[in-house]
Amino acid sequence: MICSKRGAGLLDAMVSIFLLGAAGVVFSASFPTGLSALRQSGESSSAALIAQEKMEQIRSLDYAVLDYEGLRAGGVVDVNLTSSPYSFTVVDDLPSKLPGATGVLTISDETGVNPVKRVQVSISWQSRDGAPRSVTLITCVADSSPIVR
Repeated sequence: MICSKRGAGLLDAMVSIFLLGAAGVVFSASFPTGLSALRQSGESSSAALIAQEKMEQIRSLDYAVLDYEGLRAGGVVDVNLTSSPYSFTVVDDLPSKLPGATGVLTISDETGVNPVKRVQVSISWQSRDGAPRSVTLITCVADSSPIVR
């Protein structure tokens, strides 16, 4: 009976180490996927925050200045495009915040409802994994000035 137990402790230890190593390989394989998902989530959160800040910037302006001159004077849009859709890539330095990011602001009259403008803020970027990503926010802005009759 003593001879049959010889080496059993070593064999148990080797099997345990093998199983522990296999479990470690399985868990470590999920880390790159988790890190990629975390990075994409961070990029999406940053883009959503930038878009929300741009919306708040527009809401702080008077309805009457929701044109190129008023938006440019308020530091909301870039110099290059003088009609909607406008760019805000340079004024907000988007490429430093997200890889290859561009920002587009579209303002149009809401059909059937006057005086209301539809405002759309879109941010597009190239994710670090190479996939194109974007975030878009849409709101309506009404003229709150008193009606003179």
